Amino acid sequence: MTMTKIFAGAVCMLMLSAAPLMTVAGEAKAYKIDFSETEKFKGRDFPKGWVLKGTKWRVPDTDFYIKSSENSAENVLVVESDKSTGAILFDVHRHVDLKKTPIMRWRWRALKLPDGADGRDSAKDDQVLSIYLGAGSIIRQSVAYRWETDTPVGAEGNTKYGGGLVKVAWFCLQNKTSPRGEWITMERNVAEDFKKLYGVVPDEFAISIGGNSQYTGTMGIGEVDFIEFVPDKSDTAVKSPHGLSFSKNKAEFALSE
Repeated sequence: MTMTKIFAGAVCMLMLSAAPLMTVAGEAKAYKIDFSETEKFKGRDFPKGWVLKGTKWRVPDTDFYIKSSENSAENVLVVESDKSTGAILFDVHRHVDLKKTPIMRWRWRALKLPDGADGRDSAKDDQVLSIYLGAGSIIRQSVAYRWETDTPVGAEGNTKYGGGLVKVAWFCLQNKTSPRGEWITMERNVAEDFKKLYGVVPDEFAISIGGNSQYTGTMGIGEVDFIEFVPDKSDTAVKSPHGLSFSKNKAEFALSE
């Protein structure tokens, strides 16, 4: 995916559509992004406080918009790419301390995958969904968690954009073998991942959500229900292959709502 502009420049100081989660006294507070607050963008409901990034000249922009979940009043983010590229970004570090809440948990699903996409091949580097955590100013370092098509689950790689100023280390967590149209809850120790890759846990960082299908000239549709940052409670987690961690109560694939 062309990420030259996703993390370039200063990040706007914006308010997030999110809510702090209550914890017992003395524990770090979790922080949840639930897309409950919206604003209009291009005539559609858009997550408040997020900004469109990662666009490319002469390539259509991926559509990002909010819709209500099928069986509830809760909002979900729709990421719809049609021969397009793009990402939305939020400066989340004002709300999250990765040293206290290093676990990123999110719930996503894929409805349509970009046909023939493969993150290992720059000519096919499309994903239905990607979640990025990035830090740095002049040289931008980021970690990406991807829902791929043909890329094997567990595959990982490194790529650079912007003349080497944007570095991305990516992990394939789901692909075409994963349940289609079903909600899947994931966990990842993003602080640990970032430190292993770049030697530091960042104090200032942003997250972004992307989707693209411009290389394969196809279409992708995915949805994100929420993203939250929570304390590390290793005794309540079940480690799975490829560095993945599911909560014991959510280890199974959740059926569509």
